[in-house]
Amino acid sequence: MKNALVTITTDFGDDFALAQLKAVLLTQNPQVEFITISNQTNKFSILEGAFIVANACNLFPQGTIHLGIIDPGVGSNRQGVVIQTDDYFFVGPNNGLFAPAIKDKKFELFKINEQLVNKNHSSTFHGRDIFAKVAGLLSKGSYPLDFCTPLKTSAFVWLKFKHNQLLHIDPYGNLKINNSCSDFKIGDILIVQLENKKIKVPFVKTFSNVQPHSILSYKGSHNILEVAQNLGSANQVLNLSAGDIIKITKEVN
Repeated sequence: MKNALVTITTDFGDDFALAQLKAVLLTQNPQVEFITISNQTNKFSILEGAFIVANACNLFPQGTIHLGIIDPGVGSNRQGVVIQTDDYFFVGPNNGLFAPAIKDKKFELFKINEQLVNKNHSSTFHGRDIFAKVAGLLSKGSYPLDFCTPLKTSAFVWLKFKHNQLLHIDPYGNLKINNSCSDFKIGDILIVQLENKKIKVPFVKTFSNVQPHSILSYKGSHNILEVAQNLGSANQVLNLSAGDIIKITKEVN
């Protein structure tokens, strides 16, 4: 499996750091192509990064290398890994970041030998010194065993989304919540309960079904529940964070 396309998902929020990843990729393989899925994942949020990778990775062509760097344990004893499925490679920390993306796939797991990849690597920027270099090597046809040791799949760190857990807040302030909406129908009124407040929200098809600046809920493009504000930010109203568990019930007539 060979492909010169690499995707990048990080919590850097910093073009300088992102540019360094791209420089390393190009140094390893001048023909590499890269697409930034996100450079703005909330800081340290493995959960949100996992949601983003899982919902983007399967849109890319077979052989794509998915580079993920949300790595609050950088420099510790957490493992750096390569994951190989039938369709893709995933490169990054073994901390749950890739778990939702591969949960239904057969995969092989490899531990990156950091000294083989880069003897002079930093302890605080494995994204640049280890993971980007590995992704670049894979993009030009290297094999994981060239710089990795096989691991049993039981060593893989799993992360599972919880019911009604807030997984992602997009730039519009829309809240993407882990609920399949199977219990809701158009016209229902949902009761969204937080620690200090309770709001009633109509379950509708799309934004224009409510008045401007009204809060609404709907089944979003990722097939889970979203809570939003028409022409505004629901999160400015509700002030939540990725990982929060929200109590959601239906109003009974």
